[in-house]
Parts: sequence; C-alpha cells; structure tokens
Amino acid sequence: YKAGRWTSIIKFESKIYGGKPNFLIDLINTQNNKYNSICLVGHEPNFSSFISLTTGEYKIFNTASMAKIDFETNKWQEVSDNQGYLDWLVNPKKLN
Repeated sequence: YKAGRWTSIIKFESKIYGGKPNFLIDLINTQNNKYNSICLVGHEPNFSSFISLTTGEYKIFNTASMAKIDFETNKWQEVSDNQGYLDWLVNPKKLN
C-alpha cells in the first residue's frame, strides 16, 4: 500500500479467503463505528454469497468486480442478513 500512497488503514485477514459469508458479517461487526465505510477484498464464491446473504439479491461477482452495499444502520455491530441494499455492482470489463 506504500506504493499507492494509501492513507487508509489496511488489515489483512486470511480467513476472508475461503471463509463463509457469515464470517464477513462477523468481521464487519467488529469494526469501529468511527469509520463510515469499509472495503473488503477477497475471492469468489464468497463475495457473491455475501451479496446474496446481506441484500437478498443473487448476483454474480466476476473477477476484479466491485460492489457497494449500503446498510440501514450507522453501527457496524448491527449489520446482519438481508439488511443491506446493493447500490452498485461494477464489472471492470464494462468500464471500457
């Protein structure tokens, strides 16, 4: 992250890779409420399953895609199943 000159805090969590979608919710639930947004980076099929679990929408999360989910809460500890809204899902191949 030094090369990109990112100023945000980066935490590495090996359980994201191959973990269950509920693990991602549990991870979100442990975040500090001083943060307005969190970026999770991982692999499939975890993220398609996470989108389905949190929004109730089934979407295919292609390689290098990005999604934004808004939750109906201001507290990370309150994020749970079917509480999110899929604001957008972007496939990088469609950006050209």
